[in-house]
Amino acid sequence: DDPRTHRRISEKEKNYIINAIGPQGSGHGWSVPVLRMALSAPLWAIIITQMCSNWSYYVLLTTMPTYMNNMLYFDLSSNAFLSALPYLGSLLFSMLSGVTADTLIERRSFSITTGKENVVVWNFSLGGAAPCLLLPAGCLVAVGYAGCSALPAVTLLTMSSTLGGASAAGVYINQIDIAPRYAGVLLGITNTFGTIPGVLAPIVTGYLTE
Repeated sequence: DDPRTHRRISEKEKNYIINAIGPQGSGHGWSVPVLRMALSAPLWAIIITQMCSNWSYYVLLTTMPTYMNNMLYFDLSSNAFLSALPYLGSLLFSMLSGVTADTLIERRSFSITTGKENVVVWNFSLGGAAPCLLLPAGCLVAVGYAGCSALPAVTLLTMSSTLGGASAAGVYINQIDIAPRYAGVLLGITNTFGTIPGVLAPIVTGYLTE
């Protein structure tokens, strides 16, 4: 549980983790600054962005199989690859964006903040993390005009999921960037808010499509 005692960690990685986290207290050597967290603008920016990102994810997760079956007339059992293509694109792009951000930072081309912002803004957005979801959202809107044409619909769904994956480089690591000592607590908070769309998105989608 401690990088100092891990048997397979390299010396370089161990020193990086220890120096990034900073001095640690004992199990109860420090308290969690709940009020400062509640008033933290960067923390709320992460929460809102993660909720927006997860909303589209849960909408696709819960409704895409029905859409492909009822609208595109896909037999999901015989078209498993096409059904999984949007998620494969998202997986690939989320890993690629993280590697890209870390490479830029290691080469000192950007600071940590600038590097991750640039990867997120690479989605051709005009602002911070939340607006980077505009292009994936635009692809989802365009799906509605694709009708029952399978190729355009699957292409747009894949583009939406793939481009949305780029937000992972900024959204899912920023807790360490803004407060390394409390990263675990912050991740719990942001993930708690991030799962709210998992409850609301299917309900709202079902209501709108009835």
